[in-house]
Amino acid sequence: MNLQSNKGSILKRQEKLDRDLKRINKKIGTLYNDKLNGLLEEQDFKLFSENLVNERHRIERILKETQKELDKFKDDGINNRIKLDTQKVIKKLVKNKEFNKETITQLVNRIEVDKDNHAVIYFNFYELNCLGGQIEDVKQASNL
Repeated sequence: MNLQSNKGSILKRQEKLDRDLKRINKKIGTLYNDKLNGLLEEQDFKLFSENLVNERHRIERILKETQKELDKFKDDGINNRIKLDTQKVIKKLVKNKEFNKETITQLVNRIEVDKDNHAVIYFNFYELNCLGGQIEDVKQASNL
């Protein structure tokens, strides 16, 4: 809920910045037309336009930062969905009391056996690799 609320406030800020940018661009256009029509002297035009251009650059910079924040929400959402989906698959596979070849292929990346017949299992999922542990007897592991 908080994430959605934060995203909403960032979107509102982005909309306001877009409006401000359009307003400034319109002011610059009006200023330029006033200069062309002789309503504004060159010196005044430079002073006013410089301030407006600086403000436009500031808003554009903030807009880029705001877009990065929104992209992060998108990336976090995708990563969270992948993580949840992965956890569901792992739970479903691990709940089975008996493992068939297909299940083991989905879970296990590789198995290394040392000279003392200790096996280290490398799983396809980070969460399972964090569990750690060794199988003492490779013969028992082969019965899976």
